[in-house]
Amino acid sequence: MGEDFHTRASSEYRRGGLGAAVDRVFSWLRAARARAAMRSELGRLDAWGELDPLLADMGLDRGALPHMVANHPRAPARLQGMLRRLGLAGPEAMDSTLESREIQRNCLRCGAGRECDHWLAGTTAAPSAPGFCPNAEAFDRLRAARHRR
Repeated sequence: MGEDFHTRASSEYRRGGLGAAVDRVFSWLRAARARAAMRSELGRLDAWGELDPLLADMGLDRGALPHMVANHPRAPARLQGMLRRLGLAGPEAMDSTLESREIQRNCLRCGAGRECDHWLAGTTAAPSAPGFCPNAEAFDRLRAARHRR
């Protein structure tokens, strides 16, 4: 009987409740550490005079930095989640075209991270990207191109 209780308690801990809260706290701490490391690296690049050339190579400017840091390290996962939810996931979804690079940049610069996380928490396939997404039109084009094939 004792084992059953402990097994159930452990399972419930992992599934939700306190376990989920602890997991969220640790996830938040890891992300905060990653953002601090990014800020530190950006500061070093700036001190060495390398920040602006690097941003220019990426098609960005200093105005994008606050959102880039705030979105780090979640932006790639959000983009992949968006592609999955829209039925666009797969090897051909994000190739190396200019449009794909622009989609990635938009995601890095996006100020709607919380809205995106909330939308991505949905489990059903979505007919189109949400209105807050700066890539909504590009995703619609990708979806239309995929359906034409």
